[in-house]
Amino acid sequence: MNGNGQSFKGVRHGDICTMAYLGPRGTYGEQAAKAFASRYESSIELIPCPSISDVYSHPADLIVLPLENTLQGGVFETLDNILSILTPPSESSKDAYTRNRRIVMDLALPIRHCLVVRKGTKLEDIRWVRSHEQALGQSSLFLSEHLPQATIQPYPSTAGAAVSLLSPTSEDIAAGPGAALCSKGIMGLYPDELEVLVEGTQAIENNFTRFLLLERNHKSPTPLSNHPPNPSPTQFFALRNPSLLVPLLSNSTPIAIHSRPCPPNSKDERQFPAWYLTEVDVKAGRQQHEGTSAEASAEMVYLGSTEGRITPEELAAL
Repeated sequence: MNGNGQSFKGVRHGDICTMAYLGPRGTYGEQAAKAFASRYESSIELIPCPSISDVYSHPADLIVLPLENTLQGGVFETLDNILSILTPPSESSKDAYTRNRRIVMDLALPIRHCLVVRKGTKLEDIRWVRSHEQALGQSSLFLSEHLPQATIQPYPSTAGAAVSLLSPTSEDIAAGPGAALCSKGIMGLYPDELEVLVEGTQAIENNFTRFLLLERNHKSPTPLSNHPPNPSPTQFFALRNPSLLVPLLSNSTPIAIHSRPCPPNSKDERQFPAWYLTEVDVKAGRQQHEGTSAEASAEMVYLGSTEGRITPEELAAL
């Protein structure tokens, strides 16, 4: 272990592999990472990263990315990073890692946000609330009704927002008492410093975030063999142009299409240039698509398939 992560051991143990996720400890990303790690024979060292972009560019054997949420839809930072495979390749070490990733597994994690404060802080005293933009959006109705006086502050991660309450900046102190939206799991790490004022700030109870697990080609641990394959796997593609959907969907059914503006250096001359992350079912047969790599086509890139899926029962057992 390198001191930045924690070891999460599965049923059997072998060589330790690494898995990067959006940290710090206590995030929903850590919960997803532990669930994914339980599917492997090897011990997995979990490595928290400060942002989704840092997760994506990390040289870990496996990385965990939040893809979409019931209330807020696609996670923009994840979509932008995944679609960056459509940019011309470079010689950087970061590019070498990111271009050799494949989606292999997914899960839908129940999301229940809590309003967390430093002990002793009252609801009526809160002057600002920070969290990841997804959590803030999912809890917008609660915030407008119960904390209309509070300033909303986006933060790289939910747990990071909670931890920041323990070391307020001079600006934080000047603004007054603050709060964070995060998982109740953070209380296991800071039981003497933090407390939960409100549980379930999200707009609906059936709120889920879907996470993807990506592995590095030719360097990934061996999955446990006692789990059945995903009965409804899907495939992912990055597309430069929506016209590419026509041949892609000739043998497949669309599951989801996420669009994002092209980066400024894309040299796309359309008035509203966009790239597309497309998810389809697997009717077409895997052999047709797996050859569509970043090297084979600059227009459409095959990104992998959710051959594995963590079930709700597995999540509940962790």
